[in-house]
Amino acid sequence: MKNDVNKLKSQIEFLCKNFSYYKKEHSFDLIYSLRNLTSLYSDLLNEELVYYNKIKSCHPFLIMKVYYRDIKYPKCFFNNFIYNKEFHKNFMSNIIDGLGYSLKEIFSIDNLENLASCEVDELTSFIDNKKLNSLLFNYFENNDKEALNIYQELVNDNRIFESDEIRCSYTTYDIINRLPFMVIFKDNSIFDMIAMVHEIGHIKDIYRYNNKIYDYINKSTFSEVFPMYKENRLYDYLINNNLYKNDIINSFKVNLLDCFTGCILIEKLASLNSYYLKNRRYIQNFFNYDSNADFNIFDTITYSYGFLLGTYFSENEDKIEYYTKQKYFLFNKRDLDNLGINSKDIVDSYQKKLRKYNLI
Repeated sequence: MKNDVNKLKSQIEFLCKNFSYYKKEHSFDLIYSLRNLTSLYSDLLNEELVYYNKIKSCHPFLIMKVYYRDIKYPKCFFNNFIYNKEFHKNFMSNIIDGLGYSLKEIFSIDNLENLASCEVDELTSFIDNKKLNSLLFNYFENNDKEALNIYQELVNDNRIFESDEIRCSYTTYDIINRLPFMVIFKDNSIFDMIAMVHEIGHIKDIYRYNNKIYDYINKSTFSEVFPMYKENRLYDYLINNNLYKNDIINSFKVNLLDCFTGCILIEKLASLNSYYLKNRRYIQNFFNYDSNADFNIFDTITYSYGFLLGTYFSENEDKIEYYTKQKYFLFNKRDLDNLGINSKDIVDSYQKKLRKYNLI
């Protein structure tokens, strides 16, 4: 852990010292990289002020302007959502209607509005590192050679940071070396493997987008689709081989909850007048969020569409090859039409998956 911290610290200091030079051509990528490096650094050391102090020492006005306006709440993303809001509303409404009965049955509820308050059992199986690494290698070796190559590259380049202090796993970008790296939250469960497979999906996507990290992570409606597809393929492999079946079913159910809670939210958002959609405070009040809550439409949309389409592709492998040859940034109904995807197809794919997992 000490080596990890020292490496991150040196990168942060380098970026801060050379901020004026780097911001000329890579301001968005730089801010995003610096934000994640300092955030990770502060998490590893449990020093929340590190992030704020380092950021402010660079160029406060530019940081605030770029980060809050263009990264955390990208204007182009909101405009795109508003432009397509009728499609979002109808698309989500059809999916919720098609799967509503099954969701009520799975989570033992009478009303889908109660999904957000449902709970799923935590993952319980303990797996030591040696066993986990062996399982991961065997999975990649037999099912995903490309992912194995990326994994070995990350290990050899020391681009995987592991910690039991950070409560989430994510992929970000090192602008100094122009390479993505991942942060993995370790809790010695099968979730470590799920997280690794998911994040490698992101890195494959970043390579596919020619390292256009700002467009991919901060704009793309589809940034969670390929990682969720990879995650679903892992679920299928483990269940088919009767490995950690209960934990995998629970992990899948957590994704179901998050996804369809998001789908309901998207349907409601898309029903709002465009004028109100642009007013963050109105949206917070509309959904009874605390005024200080970090309400994020971007995450709601990307994760919901990510799990919807990722699960769909896992049941329709013939469509994924065409999808991976495209570069989708913002949501476009035409893109889904070209893939031959509609709400009925997604409902049918989910019913197939739910029956396969004996959930219905």
